[in-house]
Amino acid sequence: MEQLAERLARGDGAAWAQLYKEHKNGVIGLCLAYLYNREDALDAAEEAFVKAMKNAASIQRTGNVRAWLYTIAANTCKDLIRKQKRGRVWLKKWITNNRDNFAAPAPDAIAAQDDKEAGVRAAIAQLVETYRIPLVLRFYDDLDYDEIAEALSQIEGVEVKRGTVASRLNRAKQQLKVILEGTP
Repeated sequence: MEQLAERLARGDGAAWAQLYKEHKNGVIGLCLAYLYNREDALDAAEEAFVKAMKNAASIQRTGNVRAWLYTIAANTCKDLIRKQKRGRVWLKKWITNNRDNFAAPAPDAIAAQDDKEAGVRAAIAQLVETYRIPLVLRFYDDLDYDEIAEALSQIEGVEVKRGTVASRLNRAKQQLKVILEGTP
């Protein structure tokens, strides 16, 4: 990854194509976890990649390409939420008006989408951000606990330890079970 970081910082077009190919879906998934709307998530992901290109020199400081990119994506989503002054109101709006937008799969995945996956996505959307983001990073983006801790540390601006990640994931799974089974 460090080699990729150096190539990105130099502006290597092939390196940027590789970064986009390897991390596009993960960045979109992270943006969905923040924004709950596929169109907003796609826009935010695109903006995150543009910001990454403009700030390529900053990659040298972190060395971890994925954590660096996810931090940019998370901050882009947070900026969008602030700009739209959504606060927590967007969750209620989504639940009542836009449930299908979040659960709707990409056109190339429509055939593979089933009711169970849509139900799980809707349940994940009900989790608070503290639990939702690590869950998405673990199960949709297949990051290990240390990678999640590094990404969350950069996103939150404070050190998040591996044990904290494990605790948050455990709590997220417990809450998901309650949501999906409908019992406390």
